Formats: sequence, C-alpha cells, structure tokens
Amino acid sequence: MTEHPSIRVGDRERSFALSRLSIHFAEGYLSVDEFDERAQRVAAATTRGELDGIFSDLPSPPPQEELKELKRARSLTAFPRERELENKLFRREIRDSALCLTFGLGTALFFLLKFGFGISFAWLSWPIIGLACIAIVAFAGRTREEEALVGELQQLVDLEHTEKAERLRIAYNRQQTLGL
Repeated sequence: MTEHPSIRVGDRERSFALSRLSIHFAEGYLSVDEFDERAQRVAAATTRGELDGIFSDLPSPPPQEELKELKRARSLTAFPRERELENKLFRREIRDSALCLTFGLGTALFFLLKFGFGISFAWLSWPIIGLACIAIVAFAGRTREEEALVGELQQLVDLEHTEKAERLRIAYNRQQTLGL
C-alpha cells in the first residue's frame, strides 16, 4: 500500500499503472473483461489509493534481485522436466540447422564443381549430401516417438507465444484507446 493514498496522480502514473495492468493481463492473471474494467478505472483514477485498489488482488512485481535468483534457480534445479523438454527442443533446432547448412553447402559445392570447374563427376556430391544428412539424423539419436513428442511440444510453445502475443496486442490497443 502507498504511504499517502490521497496524493493525486498524473498521466505518467496512470500510464505506468496501465502498463503494469497489461503485464498482468498478458501473464493470464486477468480475463479480457476484468482487464477492460480495470483499465477504465486506471484511466479515471485521481489518487494513489485508487490505483492501489486496482492492484490489490494481483501479485506485486518481485524486486530485481529476486528475479535474478528465481531465474538462476529455475535454470539449475527447480524444473528438471521443463529443462529436459527445453533441451530436446534446442537439440532439434541445432539438428535442423545442421541439416539445412549441410544441404546448402552441398548444393553450392555441386554447382561450383559442375559449372565453375566443369568437373563431370560433380553429381557425386548428391549421394555425399544424402549420407551426411543421414549421419546428422543418426547422430541426433531420436526415435520417431521422441520426434513426435518434440513436434507437439514445439506446437504448444508456439501456441503459448501466440496467445500471449494476442493478449499483449489487446492490452496495447486498450492503452491506445484510453490515450495513456
């Protein structure tokens, strides 16, 4: 709570409060209707006490030190299952990048040998490219079930980012409508 709830607020404070409210909305703490209602209250607020009342049932933002500690703990031990899934997604991205790079360089090698140097056996680069791609996939060492799981996980991650982006877009449009 604010020490002096009767002190008046200006556009800067209302804009900051609306930004905080948008973050809570994007994180899923508020529904669209709740966000709209509270955004209206922020726009009409004249004192610190009124702004504090809008956030009374929402979590307060943690201090910077707490955020750093939370990130460190999360990355080390807190969520081993999530970390394993993130590692699988990361390995898939590396493998896909390696496949694209191998195919691109192999294709460039073929054209360089065939048309740059006029070598008639340049076609041999295609089987070499194929073997290199097979080796990369074999080195990744995933079963089809794991690959399907990773694909589903990637879709879930993409959906989560899409939903959050949509909520942020709604919050931004609401801020623009209120003129803050």
